Amino acid sequence: MKIVVVGLGNIGSHLVGHLARMPVVSALVLVDPDRYDEDNVRSQDIGRGAVGRMKVHAQAARMRRIRADIAVNAHAVRVEEVPLGLLRADAILACVDTREARRRINRAAWRLGVPWIDSGVAADGLLARAVVYVPGPDKPCLECAWSDDDYALLEARYACGAARGAHASAPASAPTSAPASLGGLAASLQALECGKLLAGGAIGPDHAVEPGKTVLIDAAHHTLLTTRLNHNPNCRFDHRTWDVQIVPASDLPRERIALPRGRITVEERPFATRLSCPDCGTRRAVLRLRDRLTGARRTCRTCGGSMAATGFDLADSIETARRAGAGRTTARTLGLRQGDIFALEDNGTRRHYELA
Repeated sequence: MKIVVVGLGNIGSHLVGHLARMPVVSALVLVDPDRYDEDNVRSQDIGRGAVGRMKVHAQAARMRRIRADIAVNAHAVRVEEVPLGLLRADAILACVDTREARRRINRAAWRLGVPWIDSGVAADGLLARAVVYVPGPDKPCLECAWSDDDYALLEARYACGAARGAHASAPASAPTSAPASLGGLAASLQALECGKLLAGGAIGPDHAVEPGKTVLIDAAHHTLLTTRLNHNPNCRFDHRTWDVQIVPASDLPRERIALPRGRITVEERPFATRLSCPDCGTRRAVLRLRDRLTGARRTCRTCGGSMAATGFDLADSIETARRAGAGRTTARTLGLRQGDIFALEDNGTRRHYELA
């Protein structure tokens, strides 16, 4: 089976070793944008040889030392930047420290129909937790417990769930300052829940996972606590799982993208339609996913400054008819990459495609 691990810090660095030792796991996808530093040696499951290396590359090498036959794909970027299709797996395990990252993982899991397991620690209370989410129209998701305040604080950074839990509305600071032993405890909880999930009840009905159930260990008081999250019919998230047609890049028809009435959407990835230079005021028309604009494309041809797209120069979706006459509107020109999933709407019909 294939597992995606997002975040390789206090929890994730311990977690991947457990996963590599599971015979049922044959492939791991690692996602983390950071490098290990000297301080990480104290709080994470690494040696000094990892200092200065990208976390995903250091852990990929370690996984191969544990299991020579395991396949490891490394993505040294934020999870928000990973094409959605590349997160498709038998389970996604999150060891992240921001609300936004958790929200993106939650939505990615539902769109793909993939279970995901969240984890967190709170150093000041010696708390470690894990919670399993299983996509379904009536199943609880992360956002089912969120209030307006939670959405307002999406950019707040958290210490892996913080002392107030995954749904806390008060900000906390990072890093966690959690000891390695606490991160290892959370990782063990997460790995055990993952093992039950992958077994699919094969080890007995008493060992099946319970979607929305949080397991929290209060190590300071030797207490085990559990809570259950119910599905919220008023949840802001629509809980839809997409039926995605996977097509080889070479077979993706240019005509489909250039349909006069076609509208393309890449969820949560806006298109830039115009760039502006704040230094000299030069403006230039473009048509590309904003986060796929390279340095060369952003450079102002007048003064050499850095151009950006903001406000009305961004669009959630685009009508491909505007470029149909040029005959050059392809997946590549729009910035679409392998693994990207986009919606194409035409004549009232909306379908999802993944660029393989």
